[in-house]
Amino acid sequence: MRKLLSIMVSLALGLALLPNLAFAQTGSYRTTFQIRNLSTTAPANVQVRFINQDGTIATTFSGPIPAGGSVNFFDLTAAEGGAGWTGNPVGAVPPGFNGSVEILSDQPIVAVTNILQISGGGIRLGESYSGFNAGDTNFILPVLMRNNSGFNTWFSVQNTGTSAAQVTINYTPAPGSGNGTSATEGPVTIPAGAAKTFRQDTNASLSGGDQNGLFIGLAKVTSTQPVVVTVNQENASSGQLLTYNGIGQSGAAPTLIAPLLQSNNGGFFTSIAVTNVGTATTNVTINYSPNVATGAGVCPTPSPFTITNLAPDTGTNVIQISGTPFSDPQFSGCRYIGSATITSSNGQNLVAVVNQLSVNSKNASSYEAFNPASATSKVIVPLAQSGTAFSSIQVYNAGTSPVSGATVAFGPNTTNEANPCPNPNPVNLPTIAAGASVTLIQLAGSFEGADPQFNGCRYVGSATVQGPSGSKLVAVVNQLAFTSGDALFSYNGFNE
Repeated sequence: MRKLLSIMVSLALGLALLPNLAFAQTGSYRTTFQIRNLSTTAPANVQVRFINQDGTIATTFSGPIPAGGSVNFFDLTAAEGGAGWTGNPVGAVPPGFNGSVEILSDQPIVAVTNILQISGGGIRLGESYSGFNAGDTNFILPVLMRNNSGFNTWFSVQNTGTSAAQVTINYTPAPGSGNGTSATEGPVTIPAGAAKTFRQDTNASLSGGDQNGLFIGLAKVTSTQPVVVTVNQENASSGQLLTYNGIGQSGAAPTLIAPLLQSNNGGFFTSIAVTNVGTATTNVTINYSPNVATGAGVCPTPSPFTITNLAPDTGTNVIQISGTPFSDPQFSGCRYIGSATITSSNGQNLVAVVNQLSVNSKNASSYEAFNPASATSKVIVPLAQSGTAFSSIQVYNAGTSPVSGATVAFGPNTTNEANPCPNPNPVNLPTIAAGASVTLIQLAGSFEGADPQFNGCRYVGSATVQGPSGSKLVAVVNQLAFTSGDALFSYNGFNE
């Protein structure tokens, strides 16, 4: 077998139960992940290794995934779509497991992870992130916080190399007074395959030794072996979680793509955290796409917004709502759904993370802005769903010409619960203008992008976005559960 994918699973201690489902994880956080076989002609023979933080193997599962199919690990077991899987019995992942997952396959695969915290039988908070298919020795973490209006961050670093990694974290506060102090953590040794969690709420050095002090800023992660990084932004008191992947060297570029931006959209708005990782000061311009929202109160096409004199290794925020110090005022009191490019004036490399939040609920999530060089004519969505939760797929055209004839094809329905949907039919997307996006929502209704074939039934599967040859597409996936907690999950689609 050859190693094709590493996923990090970052968990805390405690006891959590998910009613009516087999479960195998103790912890205030629970995880579920979906693996998609990219081969359309051959089944994938897959092994899933659960690795303790000391690098030892806690347990393994192995089994097949049909050609073009997927398997969903609920609570770290092969619960749905897992016929033929073997290993420890359901429920036998060691109690208190806190570590990482490594997936091996003889066919190309991708995966996405959902992180959950359950309270009172429902989701208190949750978020998603995409699995990694390769590591890097340098990562940028554009958004880190300590005691910021209840928000703290913590991130996990997994060593994807073949020997122990020496990992160093260099923290830099945001420009301006009162945002904390620069600090260094490490070098810290992480065994091959293992992961280590770094918490900012317990790191008083970020606030000059003040145990209750503030830090708002970013960090650089450097390692002697390839690693992958996932960051969690958590407000434990309000019950909100936003998760994003650290951005490696290949993800930085002078121009970035944010496929989904919102303002006053059912209470949702977005915030762009952009960092200059170049060597010279630059001006950064956000060029917004036309507004695809319809009805009364929509914004006109927003004008470009420019951030001036962004120094190297510093970042800032631009918020698509009025009333905050970092607001873009042109979104005041109007509704916007669209996208944007984020461009340096002098070719400096940038990285960016987009946060999505709601003023009407606790829903919140994050995704990473795309390097346009990653765009292809085919995008894989490992997890799409409808029922107790639904997904939406935002497809962006990174090319210079309109894209007509793009389709979204869905994989087989793997749910074993009541009232399953028939296997969904492919959907033809409308023409996507250059530098613009369209939305397809796996839910029936009268809103933009609604798909009636998911009316009143349950679906758990995957999807493939296919454009014509030569087209350049990327996609962001949102998942939203019908619950009162933070039930918004977002992840980046995989370009193939």
